[in-house]
Amino acid sequence: MPSTRCSPPWPRALRATKPRRSPRWRPFRVATAAGTCSTSARAAAARPCTLARALPEARITAVEIHAPFAGEIAAGILETGLGGRVHAVCGDMEAIDIAESSLDLVWAEGSIYLTGRERALARWRPWLRPGGCVAFSDLAWWTASPSPECRGFWTLEYPDMASETVIHRGAREAGYRVMRSFRMSRNAHDAYYLPFRARVDELAGSSDAGILAILGDLRREIDVAGRFPHEAGYTFFVLQRDDRRTGPGR
Repeated sequence: MPSTRCSPPWPRALRATKPRRSPRWRPFRVATAAGTCSTSARAAAARPCTLARALPEARITAVEIHAPFAGEIAAGILETGLGGRVHAVCGDMEAIDIAESSLDLVWAEGSIYLTGRERALARWRPWLRPGGCVAFSDLAWWTASPSPECRGFWTLEYPDMASETVIHRGAREAGYRVMRSFRMSRNAHDAYYLPFRARVDELAGSSDAGILAILGDLRREIDVAGRFPHEAGYTFFVLQRDDRRTGPGR
């Protein structure tokens, strides 16, 4: 299973969503996975708050599956002064109850693999109002001929991994238009992996055999990602609900 990561796709992705401004009688509504690629509750709270600052008309629901973490995220949001527009809920993006046609944007940075890309896109589409968008990052093959070691590692860790072309096709089949996709830069990957490597090293003194096994897997991921940076990596996708062929009730 790939580790999740944070990156700075905000400006490019938000420009691609071209958020349809809501009528004055209702806010622009967003749901986002809160802590999926964060190393602390404070960092997790920062992400929906950053999104709120970028979308000043938005009302944002940050979903976090771990109850204690959700509480800390909620406290962190209040500290920013954005509690009136951003709130945290404890729940699972796969099971949470969200009304149909109630959202303008689903933001899933580094989290879609937890549900599965195909299942997630099918589940989230009914939540979107006409013209609403899904923005997500996912690990993708960047070459048709990856090295045997790279292919072997990611095939085992992430069996659903696909090329960008396959992901585009799957999105269209699920009832979306592909507005934009772009590969995360090496700097964005380093911004995650360098502190992540340091954190793994900090935990190396653990006496827990289970933790040590996990650390071993994470070290291998760091190694493979560093040695094959042009063969696989995270791509950010922006999709828009498309009712032209499927109809709004799909």
